[in-house]
This record gives sequence, C-alpha cells and structure tokens, in this order.
Amino acid sequence: MQKSIEMHPVPSSQRTRKPRRRWGIRLAQVFTATVTLLAMMVTFGATPIAHASSSCTYPLCSETYNKSQYGVLVAHDWCGNSETLYQDTAPCGSGDPTEWLYTNQHTDSHQDWDVLRIDKGWHYTVQVYSVIWGWSSVGSCDNRHGSTQMWVRIHNDETMYVLSQCTAC
Repeated sequence: MQKSIEMHPVPSSQRTRKPRRRWGIRLAQVFTATVTLLAMMVTFGATPIAHASSSCTYPLCSETYNKSQYGVLVAHDWCGNSETLYQDTAPCGSGDPTEWLYTNQHTDSHQDWDVLRIDKGWHYTVQVYSVIWGWSSVGSCDNRHGSTQMWVRIHNDETMYVLSQCTAC
C-alpha cells in the first residue's frame, strides 16, 4: 500500500528566500576589467605604434623575419607619422642602428626593430602578423621605379614576414 502525501501550497509570507545573486561583486569585476583595459589603451595606445625608442614590452615589440632568398635591411627606430618614407638614410638618420637579416634570420623578439627597407629597384612580397589583429593578407612593397630607398613602418604589435624579393616580377 502506497502512502499518499498531501501537498499544501505554502503561503508566500512563509516561503524561504532564494539566495540573492552577488551583483555587487560582478559589477566590481566588470569595473576592474574595464579600468585595466582603459589603462592599457592609454599606455600602449589603441594600436601600438612604432616610435623612436629602444624599449618595448613583449609581445608588443616589432619584429621582422626574412623568408626570402636575399638579405633585407631593418632599422631600429621610426621617426615621423607616415607609414612609408622615401629617402636613402634610415628614418631617424644615419645614426639609427641597422641590421642585415639573411635567409631565415629574424630580429630579436625582445627588441624593437620598427623599420624594413625596400631597396630601390626591388619588389618585396610581405605578410604581417599582429598580436592584436592576427594575419593580414599577403601584400607587396613595390619600389621598382623608386629613385631612393623606401622605408616601411612596422608597428609595435606587428611582425613583418618578407616572403620574397624580385626586380623583374
């Protein structure tokens, strides 16, 4: 024989309350995350830009990898606001440190190398990886008809990959 259980509704005045959600703690967490993000944007900028400075905070250090069959020249610092410069000296002058990268070499990932030189008379195929935006499409830097060197800015969140070089392509 089965016992039947009588169920009587409990008046609302006698019901126990459900535990309240801790919205105050959640709000504080969201506020802290927002303040941290804004502080980073003020410190590094919305998109970190290359600038004349020898310091960087990894992974926000501009880098270059040479995957081409010929050497490439990189310069340490960028001076100015444009994305490219056409001149024979490095963007910050002849005293700016430069480094040759040969096939399969790259700049030190904890140093800030802001500039790639495109030799006059040459065409470079490149691809950029940004720690913020991811991979770009394969692109080109064409200086085949230039009368001076072309200097290309590499932002602090970017790594430039030189894929190939040619003069008659």
